[in-house]
Amino acid sequence: MASSAVSKFKQFFALDGTMPADDSYMAEDNAYEERSSYGYQPTHAAHSDYTPARRSPQPSVVPVDVRGFSTVRHIGEAFRDGNIVVFTLSELPRDEARRVVDYAAGLCHGLRGRMQKLPRTSFGLIPEGVEIETYELEDALEF
Repeated sequence: MASSAVSKFKQFFALDGTMPADDSYMAEDNAYEERSSYGYQPTHAAHSDYTPARRSPQPSVVPVDVRGFSTVRHIGEAFRDGNIVVFTLSELPRDEARRVVDYAAGLCHGLRGRMQKLPRTSFGLIPEGVEIETYELEDALEF
């Protein structure tokens, strides 16, 4: 009985030396014809709903009122557009505030920015190459 379970496991994950005969899976995708400096560029990308963010030459400080983890997209959108984002977590439960901080840290890492701790469970997200004083970030929290 155990050997049949092991053989079924091997067969399911194609560890028994057989591969499923699915030609559509193995066929080449012709959508990747154009090349860019980063590799293949799909030809259908120009027709998608995605519009790249436009970075402003002078970033503004955007205070975001975080009322729960469901509102963190406002942090991401403002930071992705190249703005400085400040937010406070004093109204959130500890576990939800931790999720927001983790999300913000991931944004900073992915977009090469930095995160600065401010007083009263507040934080500032600063894009790469932008210099700002701490008091300017604190002033923006007065929303």
